[in-house]
Order: sequence, then C-alpha cells, then structure tokens
Amino acid sequence: MKVYPILATALVAILMFVSCSKHDYAPVHNTNESKSFFIQIGKHNVTSRAEGADMSDKTVTFSDGYLIFTSGDEIGQVIKIVSTTAGDGEVTVSDLKTGAIIEGIPASTKNVYLYGNLGSSISGIASVARKGGSLASIEALTWTLSDIQNAANDVAKVPVYGKGDVVPGVSNPDRLESKFDVAPIGCRLQIGEISCSDSRVSKLTLAGIYINSFYHSMDAGFTLTPGDLVDKGINKSKYPAGGYTDYPTMSDILTPVDLKAGAATPATTDNYWAYNFLPTSMPHIVLHFTSLEVGGQESPTDKYATVAQYSTSSSGGAGNQFSTAKSGNVYTLNIDISDYEKQVTDLPESGSTVMGYVEIKIIDWKANTLYPEW
Repeated sequence: MKVYPILATALVAILMFVSCSKHDYAPVHNTNESKSFFIQIGKHNVTSRAEGADMSDKTVTFSDGYLIFTSGDEIGQVIKIVSTTAGDGEVTVSDLKTGAIIEGIPASTKNVYLYGNLGSSISGIASVARKGGSLASIEALTWTLSDIQNAANDVAKVPVYGKGDVVPGVSNPDRLESKFDVAPIGCRLQIGEISCSDSRVSKLTLAGIYINSFYHSMDAGFTLTPGDLVDKGINKSKYPAGGYTDYPTMSDILTPVDLKAGAATPATTDNYWAYNFLPTSMPHIVLHFTSLEVGGQESPTDKYATVAQYSTSSSGGAGNQFSTAKSGNVYTLNIDISDYEKQVTDLPESGSTVMGYVEIKIIDWKANTLYPEW
C-alpha cells in the first residue's frame, strides 16, 4: 500500500494537550477547580464535494463545537467552542489555535472528546452535553449522510470528532495532558475515470454511476445499525435516472458516453465523481451501460458492472484486498472494464464484480488509492 502525507490538503485538527508553556494563553475559568488543562489546536485544510477538485479548492472551516471531559460514562466538565467572544465555560477557535488554559477539570478525568462543526447535526447535543451528564446520552445522538454531503454538495463544514486519553503532565503533574487527532466523521470515495480496455469490445456506452451498499446514518458513538443500510440489490428499477435522495447529483448524471472512444471523466478537467459516506465497509459502485457491442453484435438490453471489491495494488492478488473504510480517509479510484465477459452483467450487484484499485493518501482526510478487482 502506498501511504504518504499530504499536509496541504489535510483537515486534521490535531489537539495537543501539552505541558505548561511560558507564553500567555487565554484562560477559560470554571468553578470547583481541581486541575488545569492546557490545550492548543493545530488545523490543516481539507475539502470534499460531490464533484470537485482533488481536495484542494475549498477549505474546511472549524468554527464551533464542544470539549467534553469524562471519567467512565460520567461527564465531569464541558467547554463550549465558539467562533468569537468566549464567555464563562467557553473557548474560541482562535484561542485554541494560540493555546488556552482550561481550569476546573476534575482530577479523575480519563478522556476528553471533541465534537466540532456540528451545525444542525446531532442537534440534541446542547441538552445532554452538561456537567454530571452521561456520555452515553451524547453517543446515542445521530449523524446522517446529509451532515457530510447535503443537497448543495457543500461539505466545507463537515462535522469533526476526536477522542484522547487524559494523563498527568510529564513536566507538571498538576496539569492534565492529552494528545489526539480530530478528523471528519465521514469518508470519501472519488472516481477519476472509467474506461474499457477490452479489445473485443467495439462499443460500451456508459449512462450512469451509482453508489450502493452504504449506511444512511450512524450514532455519535460510531455505531451502525443494520436497518440503516441502503442496499438496492439486483432490482434495476431501484437505480432510477432521478437519482438518490442521499446523492442528488450523483446518479445517472452522465450524457451517455462510449468508453471505447476514450475514458469517461467528470465534466470539469481534473475533477472527480465523489461520494462522502459514513465509515464502514467500502460501498459498491454500480455502472449502468445502455449498449454493449462485441463482434458487430449489439446487446439489446441494458448492462451493468459492479465494483464491490477493492485492492491496494493495481495487479490485485492475495494480501492486497481492502474492505473497511476509516473516518477521515479519502479513497481515489479509477475503473477499467478489461474483461467484459467477467465484469459486465445483465443485472446490478450480480455475478462477478470489478476489483477496484484504490489509492490511499494519508491526509487526515486521509486520502487513499484503491484498485477495482474483478
């Protein structure tokens, strides 16, 4: 697997809770003080849209959220993250960037959680993120697919999440420390091109691209429920030209294109067809063909090809198969029809599947490249 950092296109938000510094940092005061806590956040950039450039043309803005300090299930302290003018029990994003000392953190604190860029997602968090409350009440809240990819395909402000262990400071045991990464709650699968290299095929007209086998929602503890799985199976009528509610611009959107005349690519040069999805098994990509011509004979019915398996090697093979997506990762995929008899079927999600080669780039939206495997 090729894994390499791409700092210019990362949205990590690495939270470093480190030892005392001689710099002047903005204090956040709370009553019943028992321990102080130093926090400083470093943020890189990331972008993601349904169709867009390769993670570089739109910066994610980190603007709000909550820091939640816990011991087991009990919430010991909650600090609200705001964009400007922090009040009591609040800290601004700019303070996090320069460093802020938070006082009044219980000495029994074992973990700290960050839920950020919430917008309307997990909308009930304000009522349950409170001192003396239960972490389970927060983790029971729900994220939906629209939180990471909405109708406008504007996901510049995607929800982010992180969790860290809290321990006494090495240089100052009276100050608590922790260090952890904060990343988007979702993943991204982006397709650069679709081609047909099978020399036996004289015409293969691509008319639609669909995503299938993905989850519509996930709770804030990252638990997925089987009933939330969207799986349209082999029923052709479930792949309508009108598209999915979840991906309104990303199904059957193509002006039909013959792959033998050249690879199909998004309308804008260097863009990708892209889907944001919740972290689970890799979703499937279903291609819809309106014509297949071999040896001068054209098929009278629609055909399909399904990418349901992925590899981190362009040559496939044992040990290279890849199946589980992780939050904050981007998977870049190119698809080639190299053996129509094996890869093209009468129904979607049936028969042999394409094994896709996927490139994985670690950028915290960690971008990865996979290969379709048939």
